[in-house]
Amino acid sequence: MSGRLPPGRLGIRGKLLGLMAYIGRMEQAAHVRARHLAGVGPAPVRMLLLSDGRSAQSEAQFDPIFRNLPVLRERFGLVVAREALDAGCPPSPHRLAGWDIIGFKLDYRTPPETVEAVARHLARSKPAASALVYCDGNDEMTVQWPGLFRHCDVYWKKHAFRDRRLYRRRFRGSTNLTEYALPPGEGAVQSAGGAFTPPPGDGDLQKLFVGSSVGLDRKIAALQPLLKSGSPVPPFAQRENDVILRADVPDNWMGNLRRPAAEVLAGLQGRLKILLPHGRVPPQQYAEEMLTSKICVSPFGYGEICWRDFEAVAYGCLLIKPDMGHVESRPDIFQPFKTYIPVAWDFSDLEQKLLHCLESPEECVQIVANARRVLAEALEPGWFAGVFGELLQASGNRTSQRPFPPQLHPRDE
Repeated sequence: MSGRLPPGRLGIRGKLLGLMAYIGRMEQAAHVRARHLAGVGPAPVRMLLLSDGRSAQSEAQFDPIFRNLPVLRERFGLVVAREALDAGCPPSPHRLAGWDIIGFKLDYRTPPETVEAVARHLARSKPAASALVYCDGNDEMTVQWPGLFRHCDVYWKKHAFRDRRLYRRRFRGSTNLTEYALPPGEGAVQSAGGAFTPPPGDGDLQKLFVGSSVGLDRKIAALQPLLKSGSPVPPFAQRENDVILRADVPDNWMGNLRRPAAEVLAGLQGRLKILLPHGRVPPQQYAEEMLTSKICVSPFGYGEICWRDFEAVAYGCLLIKPDMGHVESRPDIFQPFKTYIPVAWDFSDLEQKLLHCLESPEECVQIVANARRVLAEALEPGWFAGVFGELLQASGNRTSQRPFPPQLHPRDE
């Protein structure tokens, strides 16, 4: 089966590290249990996270859990473990015993039949009272393997179609973006729920849970100091460059999503100070480009949302992006004309909106401030604790577990 680890790969050192991690978890659980018995804390909630570790970007979906673990332990009694998932030899029922929530993820290159086999095994092997959660870390709005809904209690996505009916549609090339960008006649028609499979039903879509986006990945969390008062972020009016577009334009369907923006900006060079860099650069150069630019144009890629959106906000740029009205995402920095400026997907109105923004600096400063406030609040532990509380509530409602109390968190206005 795809993803099987070679025998003995962990070795003695790996086994020792695993044993140490196990002892650490037992100590955490004992501490949480003792606080609960003393009447000063919640009962332990044990969460096991399994993944094949093949995609760092997908793995980052777990970042806010571990970054905010002290608050999650205090509020919910969370005891969490993260372990490798060998698709060829998934964990036994004995290994899954004692966990309240079992989350798992597999790389998008995993064969569908392997995904199905792993999900079926985990559903049959887990304790009856525990919740099985699939953790979808893909960039796309669509669901790659809708068969997972049959086996899972909750399907956790980083973002989703605001109109859930879109999950019943069929798109050329598998996603809404490929359908838009592919030339006529190209791309096989596939459902929004995955290739050559029935789309999700009403009951399936009720399991869909939208957690936090890439805006809470460690890469963005590292920029949190820039969002605090007194940070060295230059004021909007003092920035040397008017616009930056840093995005490769490949010779494929993704290039069709981005090329119109690059062409509009190329035509404005001479009238505006525009940066159109290509390729990867050191982090210091990237930061300098963003800090000296008033506006960041951020086109779509494999998905609608990317790190660049949140980097632009952290660096104090005004974010201009194709209309995001179809997307549900948290933290919501995509509130039109409040936290970002939407443009048409073909960028036909980009020039007009750029010129308006540069002629209306006070309006831009307010939008930038709004977006930075939303992101700053989301990076505080209490905000993610609210989102995590909703995940626990969804998990509790889907199983015979005790229901977890709903948790309040700052909503994006």
